[in-house]
Parts: sequence; structure tokens; C-alpha cells
Amino acid sequence: MEILQADPDSRRALIQLYDPAQDAAGHKDVPCTLGFRFHLRAGRLHMATMMRGQDVWIGMPYDVFFYTVLHELVAGWLDAELGEFHLHIGSLHIYDEHIEQADALTSLSASEIMPDLRTPWTGFSGLLDQVEARDVTGHPGWDAMAETLRSYRLWKDGKHEQAWRAADTIDGPLGQALTAWYGELERRSAKRAATAGAR
Repeated sequence: MEILQADPDSRRALIQLYDPAQDAAGHKDVPCTLGFRFHLRAGRLHMATMMRGQDVWIGMPYDVFFYTVLHELVAGWLDAELGEFHLHIGSLHIYDEHIEQADALTSLSASEIMPDLRTPWTGFSGLLDQVEARDVTGHPGWDAMAETLRSYRLWKDGKHEQAWRAADTIDGPLGQALTAWYGELERRSAKRAATAGAR
């Protein structure tokens, strides 16, 4: 942000995630995301994400959501319009055991557009603290995030009925996606129970 504020034409606004000194040291936890690049052109912030590999089923839905939220936030902090987002992946793949599940999603239509998540840089850390604590922030988009976290925490704690009810109160695509996810989790659980009973 400081680079682009000082020089809006800069080509040096990068976030480098891959660190050879750490990530080539032989351990398994190596980031798939290599880095982010930001360009301001004609008042629009463009962003590119570079990845060494991406699993379509396991990681892509979560990663793309994070990357585009970051893009939106940085554009807001720079008082710029949202420009193009590009995702560059060295190895895009899916494992055999996920093909049937992924194929079932091809019939789904696009979801609603998420509410605007832009918010001032000043106070952003406090906003994130409120979201993590599942408190009301007064910002519709971030309140939906907090409610999503609250509902999923209930689910993880085994309080499925309460989680369903909480998900039903979340407006927009996050609530829809969470409700669909709970349905998928219940379907998987029933399938596992049927398989175990057949043994």
C-alpha cells in the first residue's frame, strides 16, 4: 500500500510468500501460493496471484475467496476501483476420489454477489477481532462473516440443529453456501453410516 501510495505507477507492489530459505528445507508444509502482485492503472487496482499448484476441490474455493477479499480490501484502502483479478497456477489438479463430487457441482448456477467488504484500514484489526469473536460489527458483509463463523463453530461442537438455525438467518451467498455445506456434511455422514452398517 505504501509503495502504491508513493508511486501509483509502481511495478514493485508485491507480497512474496515463498521463501526458499524456509520452504526448500525439506519439510512438507510448503505454501502453494507463491505471492501476490498489485498494479494501479487509471484508478483501478489489478491483482494477480501466482501459485505453484492448486487442488480444484480441496483448496481452490477457499483460496479464491481469500484472494478476492484481499483484492477488494486493498483497493478500498487505496481508494481505487476494483480492477481485474488474475490467477496463475503452475499445476491445476483434482484427485480421483473428488471427481464425482466436483462433477455434481457443474449443474449449480452462480451464487449471488457478496456484499461489499471494503472498510477503512484504520480500525481494521479491531474489526477482525470482532469478527473472530463473532460480535456484531455494524458492517453487513463482515457481520455475515461473523455469523458464518458462529454457526460453523456450533456445527463443529456437535450442535447441528443450532448451527442450521443460525445459518438460516445469514442473508446472501454465505448463508446459502453454509446451508448447502451442512446438507453435504449430513449426506456424507449418512453414507458413512450406511457403509458401516453394511459391513
